[in-house]
Amino acid sequence: MPKYFGQDTIERLLAGLRHIESSDGKDLNHDIMKSGIHKGYSAEGDLGMMPITSKEYAEKMLKEDKPLTPPEMMENPSLVDFKRDEERMMEKDVLSKMSGFPLSPENQEEFKQLQRDNPELYKKMARRILQTIAKKTGADEEKAITNWHLGQNRTSTTDEQVEADPRIAKYRAFIANKLGRTLAGKEKK
Repeated sequence: MPKYFGQDTIERLLAGLRHIESSDGKDLNHDIMKSGIHKGYSAEGDLGMMPITSKEYAEKMLKEDKPLTPPEMMENPSLVDFKRDEERMMEKDVLSKMSGFPLSPENQEEFKQLQRDNPELYKKMARRILQTIAKKTGADEEKAITNWHLGQNRTSTTDEQVEADPRIAKYRAFIANKLGRTLAGKEKK
């Protein structure tokens, strides 16, 4: 069972999520959630990340900020970070602000502004979330799309849940029509 998504898969998933969550960045006005742990919050950005999830990942990324070993780099190049020290310090400053932010539905716009002001960090967080999902889904792309919506902390996603998810049909169409490929990465005929 694979442990990570490769770089090409990550970029394909990000493009697919952008297509599904915001119509390729055209619809950034996400609905406010009516129930669950995200009640009162709305997603942010073209990938539709929830503020609570972003705050959680800011905390994780601060704790896990350690250089990767060469074998880890070879196994998972999507996590390799070539930032200079001053860029890393600026990123850590933003992550610290996000992780320590007293997030609530009432002040979520201020939190979301931190994401809008740091688009590369937003993408980096999305990549990290997808790698968390990969570990739990065996790096299954369709399960990743479903888990993006249902929650990256899900320990299992069934084939039935995947087939019932309307996002999967959109993802399959996106892969076939926009990228001219199948999920296996073969050229469309």
